[in-house]
Amino acid sequence: MKLYITDIPYAAAHTDELRRLRLSGNMVALYSDRNRRSLMREYYTLANYFIADSGEFVFSGCFTLRAKRSAFAQQVISIFQKHGISYSFVREVENACGGQIPVSASGESVSNEHFNYAVRFSSDEQRKTVTEECRGLCTFHEEDGETYLIFDDISLEDAIADLLKQENISEDNTVQCSETDA
Repeated sequence: MKLYITDIPYAAAHTDELRRLRLSGNMVALYSDRNRRSLMREYYTLANYFIADSGEFVFSGCFTLRAKRSAFAQQVISIFQKHGISYSFVREVENACGGQIPVSASGESVSNEHFNYAVRFSSDEQRKTVTEECRGLCTFHEEDGETYLIFDDISLEDAIADLLKQENISEDNTVQCSETDA
């Protein structure tokens, strides 16, 4: 048995191959910046393990394998409040099959449909100022018109290492594949 670790673009382009690998006794781990809700809604048939929120949350079905929280969250929230940023931070409910726990929000409606750390800037100047103040704490990203952040003290590599340790899988039995490798 091997564990195939892949991203969404690779999974989308190689759906049949991943299903074949799973049917022949292998496991698949899908990683993404997206949250559990989004991954389960769109990709639940493609993987056994999911690495959500850029490595903050790792799960298999309803079982949580990792829930590492950023030490920078409160500092970033303070910066957002200082500059009047629209944001909504939620966390996954651990060892449950869904649900999000509110952490902090600006009061304005910012969707957490796809990302747990959703942000909306009112201007390019506001984005530039806040990006500079958040340097070393988080980075901002965009997907499908949504802006979200990734904390700098969370890493995909650490999440993969935790997954392998939790499931007692040797690194020799893993294969990483992404669209940039194809």
